[in-house]
Amino acid sequence: CGFMLGFADSVYNTQVFSILGALFSQRIAPAFALNFTAKAIAAAAAFYYSPHLDIPYQLLLLGAMLVLGTAAFVWVDLYAVRRPAGESHSLINADTKDAPVYT
Repeated sequence: CGFMLGFADSVYNTQVFSILGALFSQRIAPAFALNFTAKAIAAAAAFYYSPHLDIPYQLLLLGAMLVLGTAAFVWVDLYAVRRPAGESHSLINADTKDAPVYT
């Protein structure tokens, strides 16, 4: 079980780092900083609410965040990364003239 959790975490982190690097190639440091800040805030929130919520409610919250996170990941993967060639990312690299194009 521990091996599978570690393997899933490594696959998830590889995908997230790859997408962040591709989408924010011009401003990579703030993108990674925001990613790690969001993870730290989520860990702090879980540390705070865990003594106050029973296990079934914690699992319900975890499941809801799992569905929300999966939907957001699929949306970013489909919308931002897999755009047709020649179509620029107007929201992501708006201040650069040479915005990368992904195929």
